[in-house]
Amino acid sequence: MKKINYGCFLFLFLIAACKKDNPRGTATLLMFNAVTGSDTLVTSFNGTEPIRYFKTANRLVYGEAISPYFFNMNGQFNSYAGDQPIVLYNNNDTTSKSQPVFNLQVNLPVSSISSLFLTGSLADPDTLFIRDQLPYHSSTDSSMGIRFVNLSPGNMKLSVNLAGETTGSEVSNLQYKGITGFTNYPVIEGVEEYSYEFRDASNGDLITTFTIDVRNSQSGNFIINQRRYRNYTLMFYGKAGSTGTDKQSVQIMNNN
Repeated sequence: MKKINYGCFLFLFLIAACKKDNPRGTATLLMFNAVTGSDTLVTSFNGTEPIRYFKTANRLVYGEAISPYFFNMNGQFNSYAGDQPIVLYNNNDTTSKSQPVFNLQVNLPVSSISSLFLTGSLADPDTLFIRDQLPYHSSTDSSMGIRFVNLSPGNMKLSVNLAGETTGSEVSNLQYKGITGFTNYPVIEGVEEYSYEFRDASNGDLITTFTIDVRNSQSGNFIINQRRYRNYTLMFYGKAGSTGTDKQSVQIMNNN
């Protein structure tokens, strides 16, 4: 049974300059590397020009949560369209003659929150881009939001259930690049964890499990809860049938 990794994913805060009569603003982009065989993807936000500062370039390690990076980027637009180039190279393939794994152009409006899931394989890379609409949790609603996404290439459909409940109690027949909406789960006294079972929807075979600890913790004189009022994505990724580093696994993304 997997316990959660408390690291965060790459948070990209983009600052865009518009016409003088338009306000400056920010957009947030969350990225996750589920490209089998990639190990590490090196990011560039300046098109396909060679990366000048390779050692300090932001990296997306396959299937791994990382500490957040906060940085500013100034983009000059005649009128604000929010178009942002994102180029990703396989580690060490960053010279002028190297071909990027991804050469993308994404639209990031001011104040928007988006998720970019990188999936497929090095030979056949793929993407899933989502404009996120995050549920609001009021102070009287002691809950967290959870959604599920299938990033494992192939024809296998996924089902998810809470431990002890019927197969597919949370999700049934989630196809590749399918993503659900957010479901609220109580984060209250007496509830310690939620353990999710990920299964092959065609036969009910258990593939892996993932547990989220929702207990309160002590911070000095204060009682805090890291899960309450937040939203998360559970990402199922990897290659079906693999037993190595590309085996099918689950990771969590903190969406806010």
